[in-house]
Amino acid sequence: MKICMICLGIGDLDNKPLIGGHENNVVQMSHALHENGHKIIIITTPSIHSCISESKTINFDWGVIYSIAPKEPYGSMSYGLEFLRKSLLLIKKLKKEERIDIIHGHSGFPILGLITGSIGFFLKIPCIHTLYCPIDNSFNKKIIGKLCFLFVDIIISLSNNTYNSLTRCGIRQDKIKIIPPFINSSFVNYSDIDNCKNYNINSTQSNLLYLGDLTKGRGLHILIEALNDVRRRNPNVILWLAINMPSKKYKMLGYFIEKIVERYGLEKNVTFLGMVRDMPEVMYDSTIFVAPYIEIDSIADLPISILEAMAVGTPVIASNVGGIPEIIHHQKTGLLVRPGDPSDLAEKINCLLDNPMKRKSISCNAHDFIMKAFKRELITIKIESAYQEACSHHSSY
Repeated sequence: MKICMICLGIGDLDNKPLIGGHENNVVQMSHALHENGHKIIIITTPSIHSCISESKTINFDWGVIYSIAPKEPYGSMSYGLEFLRKSLLLIKKLKKEERIDIIHGHSGFPILGLITGSIGFFLKIPCIHTLYCPIDNSFNKKIIGKLCFLFVDIIISLSNNTYNSLTRCGIRQDKIKIIPPFINSSFVNYSDIDNCKNYNINSTQSNLLYLGDLTKGRGLHILIEALNDVRRRNPNVILWLAINMPSKKYKMLGYFIEKIVERYGLEKNVTFLGMVRDMPEVMYDSTIFVAPYIEIDSIADLPISILEAMAVGTPVIASNVGGIPEIIHHQKTGLLVRPGDPSDLAEKINCLLDNPMKRKSISCNAHDFIMKAFKRELITIKIESAYQEACSHHSSY
């Protein structure tokens, strides 16, 4: 099959680490499909933090990336319309040069499903869209959500939670497939459960890892408040901040985080890592991975970062929101905390820091769960099956 992926934010893959779960999932999916003999084209834009203002083509041995650089402000309606127009013209041109069998769009917001469906409709190509975040339960959002997928043949949901949000919009169940995301094989292969630094009882320093952005829903301010309590019992604890933006931009936008750090006198306990290239190693060297989300809005319902931490054998503490309880089974594959509760978060962090054997048990269980539930070969088969079904649906119209 000739597969055309549509996903924003991958246009700097040749020189920068990817930012965001759905971008990483698209690349890993493309690798897996290429290995099964499919040809891959990705239509995308530069990263949100990119300085690139020109469109470009990037060739890899597993596929080709066409990066479109809209001139309009990122995230605006005019940005989306410009991307739609240019994508439509590009795919139309590519379709003339060589057949495109299916279009596969990816986004956290349902509105981008309109781009996937519109291109498929106008060019008469079967189309699938993967939705990474659940649709809000409000009446207006449900109506918009249903309209956004009107021209999409198959919708892929990563989780049961997102699946349920789609059915609440009135979308037919037979149009939705639940298929988990791909995990980068470098994380899976990095793990060494029997000889992991995380379980060193004599270690004098513990490293907590936060990975994400500065939006309030990510809960970084809650984690820093919890860190103040954790430090009292574990004074050598260090919080690593893997913020997915350049250091210059963090200095401008992260001032409110710095103020909280200064207020509690945590300067020696917080280290800014910025955009990390060797993430498997950093995750492996972390004692605990913390995902203190207040809400799941705009965050993948099954956060890729949590799955990657579980794959390398780093115990995870995460908020009980969205689809996270589908992968974090409390006290078995990780610990769940009440969202927005720094006291509960501090208690759970201290519990794991003080109990190396508990960390080891959770890590082994989590690693085994990932190996069974997120097998690359099985997910690839499910994706291929969805493509075949989309093509059958499309040809019957």
